[in-house]
Amino acid sequence: METLTLKQKTFNSPITKIILALLTFMAVVIISQQIAVKLLAFTTLEKDYRNLLKGLFVSALCIFSYILFFKKYDKRTVEEFSGKGIAKNLILGTLIGFTLQSLTILVIFLNGNYSVVNINPISFILIPFTIMFTVAIIEEILVRGIIFRIVEEKLGSYISLIISSVLFGVFHLANPNGTLISSICITMAGFMLGADFYL
Repeated sequence: METLTLKQKTFNSPITKIILALLTFMAVVIISQQIAVKLLAFTTLEKDYRNLLKGLFVSALCIFSYILFFKKYDKRTVEEFSGKGIAKNLILGTLIGFTLQSLTILVIFLNGNYSVVNINPISFILIPFTIMFTVAIIEEILVRGIIFRIVEEKLGSYISLIISSVLFGVFHLANPNGTLISSICITMAGFMLGADFYL
């Protein structure tokens, strides 16, 4: 049996892997945002469209850096970003998300607290959608791709699911008007997202 050196043990430690992955990933996010801002400053596009392109650019680099990092670090194929069945999964995920969001609005409507005050064109939601898409990519890679997956290797799926869900809720305490109740709700959402990733 091969004896690992202290350097090898440190390098293979889940804590080391998480720290290096987070540092690398956050550096990519910050640098890619700065690059996008500098490049888009040369265009005549409106601010909203510059933000849209910046979001797409940052998202693409986030995914690419994650795949490259773990392909080199773990010496494995990064299956969590596999293109296999992507069309089916995107359609199914969109339908589930649309249904859940519609049910939420239905509950608000049935309680008499929902009313339509304005109707905007579809293009109106394009920019916010892209921004939230970028945020979702970053959050999922950080919490599920890095924290959940690496902790799972050491402590198992259930403990990892609890840890990553609680952290997900805690991270969102920094949101504008964030409260303990909203954080608990987001923790539960994190639990479901983590369980979905696990399955």
